Amino acid sequence: MSAKGLILNFYKHGGYDEPPNPYAFHLGVIVFYIFLLIALVICSQGFRSPVLLLTKPEKTLFTHEYIVAVKTSSLPDAGLTPDATVQFYICGVYGNSRTFYFCDAEFQRDILQPGGLDIFVLHSKVDLGELKDIRFTVANTSSQPEAS
Repeated sequence: MSAKGLILNFYKHGGYDEPPNPYAFHLGVIVFYIFLLIALVICSQGFRSPVLLLTKPEKTLFTHEYIVAVKTSSLPDAGLTPDATVQFYICGVYGNSRTFYFCDAEFQRDILQPGGLDIFVLHSKVDLGELKDIRFTVANTSSQPEAS
């Protein structure tokens, strides 16, 4: 029997007369979703952007919410070292916020990393007006230079 005859025999007897397996479609969908989930997890590892709520809003009518987004450079020495201490406050037209200290090592590990985008949310009773400046003071005890 030639190879051509084998192919024809497969098509004659191969499964076109049989009903489709209902589980094959469901298995394909499950495999697709698992693959999609794995791909999303892998892609999100490099683009992790935590949204940090720095203060709890008080239950008053006059609470002002400020959302600050900080993009860290992708240069080699950008970002924080594990032993860095960070102070942060925002300056507005009508005044400055209080100073926030990031001193928890577990917390700092996820923020201000090279190429990262971090979003900070803070609340104030005082209206700071339009924001003029964001000040970060970073004190590294390792060989990386200080930034402010």
